[in-house]
Amino acid sequence: ISGIMDESTETEHVEQRGTPARIVARLIGIVFEPRKTMSKVSFESGVWVPILIISLSLIIVRLVLAPEMNTRLQDPEFITSYSQQRGITEEKAVEELEIVYSLSPYITFVESPILVLIGTAIVSFIVLLIGKRVYKIAVPFRTLFNMVSWASVVSAIPLLLSVPLKLINSEWDLPTNPGFLLPVDSLNPYFHQLLQTLDVFLIWEIGLISIGMSVIYKISLQRALSSIGTMFLIFIVLNVLVSASGL
Repeated sequence: ISGIMDESTETEHVEQRGTPARIVARLIGIVFEPRKTMSKVSFESGVWVPILIISLSLIIVRLVLAPEMNTRLQDPEFITSYSQQRGITEEKAVEELEIVYSLSPYITFVESPILVLIGTAIVSFIVLLIGKRVYKIAVPFRTLFNMVSWASVVSAIPLLLSVPLKLINSEWDLPTNPGFLLPVDSLNPYFHQLLQTLDVFLIWEIGLISIGMSVIYKISLQRALSSIGTMFLIFIVLNVLVSASGL
């Protein structure tokens, strides 16, 4: 099966321009009419919009946290550890760390969109493999990349909402996961990290990708949710194991 929509409809979607009004309509539609919106954005041009929104949100948060990074780089224990790892004197270590901090804003502006693109591409590729192997349907990578990009735009919301909290205290996070309700000391570190990962915005993103997948592959939402949920569960477990182990 190679056709998901008839050629004329797909061409019509692709040729539509990403005007400001259309962009706002798509963003609002993600919230209030997710199925209808995902069926449109998957075949439209303008994938740069969600990528740009997520990238800018990530950049803002990282710039807000820059002073904290500078404080850490100036910590005597960190300087000593860094100098030992590099096999250099502490004076030389201080010079290198000052260069790192001075370049960090530029690195942030370059690195953030790259990370967003890579993350989106990985998820899109896995969805592509699921479609081919499980559903026996071939869908262009671009279509899936569009869908995942727009579904992921909701990940910018917690980033932007966390900015005021980070300005007050860099360790504060949004109370949008079960880990916020339970004391850290009373939980196994792996379990606590797992609870922190189960964020409502991540669940929302999983739901949107599942909706998009059900539309593109013409399958039930339950079947799509099972596939996407399993994929993200694997990601979550791997992330928890790495984070809680301090690797």
